[in-house]
Amino acid sequence: MMNHHLLPPYLSLLQRSFLVSRGRTGTLGRWARWAVLGVCLALPAVQAQMAPSLQTGQDGPNARIEVLGAAFEPLGAVAAHQSRLVLYRQASQQSLPGVTAAFIEGRYHTSLVAGGFTALCLAPGQLQVGARQSWVGRTARDVYDAITQLELLPGQTHYMSVHVDGGRALFKPVSSAQALKEMASTRAQMHAVSRVIGAQECERPAQAQAQAQAPMPEQDEPFMLLADMAFEFGQSAMEGMTQQGKVALQTVLVQAKREFEQVQRVLVTGHADPLGSAPFNERLSLQRAQTVGQYLQSTGLTQGPIAVRGVGSSQLLVSDCPSAVSARSVACNGPNRRVVIELFGQRR
Repeated sequence: MMNHHLLPPYLSLLQRSFLVSRGRTGTLGRWARWAVLGVCLALPAVQAQMAPSLQTGQDGPNARIEVLGAAFEPLGAVAAHQSRLVLYRQASQQSLPGVTAAFIEGRYHTSLVAGGFTALCLAPGQLQVGARQSWVGRTARDVYDAITQLELLPGQTHYMSVHVDGGRALFKPVSSAQALKEMASTRAQMHAVSRVIGAQECERPAQAQAQAQAPMPEQDEPFMLLADMAFEFGQSAMEGMTQQGKVALQTVLVQAKREFEQVQRVLVTGHADPLGSAPFNERLSLQRAQTVGQYLQSTGLTQGPIAVRGVGSSQLLVSDCPSAVSARSVACNGPNRRVVIELFGQRR
């Protein structure tokens, strides 16, 4: 901890960097007591970029404060009743000043420097992830730069990267393949006290099974797999599937063999972005589901039925993209052109 005589110089910096929000508005007063006790957090929040440690100019144990911890390693599977959320900021984002504060459902979680990442597990369901950029010399805005709506799927790891749009920071969903490539040089963000309600210790599937009172060889709860950014804009045939989508389908087959003794039925749900009319998007999303369903049938994944459905653009992962059709809006809506695959059967 920092010596108490250092508190006054850094308290105002802490206040600018760690405003904690409910909804879109920050409230600081009720967090004053933990802010004072954790004042050393202000240093990485307002000064650090990619440095793994900070030189404070002080003598003794406070001479250097570690900002980034262990290097990122690919994460294992997570229990079916949980979802893992990974937020990261690429090491190459040195030009973005200050830190990117992350808020989950209006609660402060951490502040990311360039090259930092954080991970936590939560219950599956809809989630709002807010971003706000803070740096020395600027008055902190008491609102988020952007809010991203995300659907956490059971047993899945979701990745969100810091992006810059018109000078505003936002967390954007990215595919696991893209995330693993971009996170190769990142390290764990340290010195942040998360205030997220409902955060859980991540459990591996084997741990969750060991805690069960009785085995459940057959269950109705689906195992969900997400093939995000699966199709090119306006495409639904196999030829229009992106490379990321094709890789995701192969991942589906690998995980199905690992998780199931027998897959008894499959439900494929196609999604579309909001660019275009509602009837067109409904047809397009259904055609995407049919394409994936036919492919899964050809692999022998299951001898049971494979049901398909399309929900159009009614369940967007990203909702703040430009409404007019343009290269920017097409790229922004990539995560919305997705397919969700639900497997039912006898688990291992």
